[in-house]
Amino acid sequence: MTSDSSKNGTRLLDGVRGPADVKAIREQDLPRLAQEVREELIKVLSDAFDVPKHAVSIVSGERNRQKRVRIEGLTDQVVASKLPTKG
Repeated sequence: MTSDSSKNGTRLLDGVRGPADVKAIREQDLPRLAQEVREELIKVLSDAFDVPKHAVSIVSGERNRQKRVRIEGLTDQVVASKLPTKG
């Protein structure tokens, strides 16, 4: 699913630099912004793990800050090796 913003070339997400910018967005535009954020998350993960976008899906938390994602075609070892380590 793509957002309406991708059709006309403008994205709300492009104007967001911090929390104050999000607060300034009109309430009726928040669902569009949330969709853009989900699309950007999938793009970033597909680039980071070198997989096509269709291999990345949000398993749970689609409307929450914390999300669980699935990346098809990768082993747990490959995923772990590309994640930053704590400490």
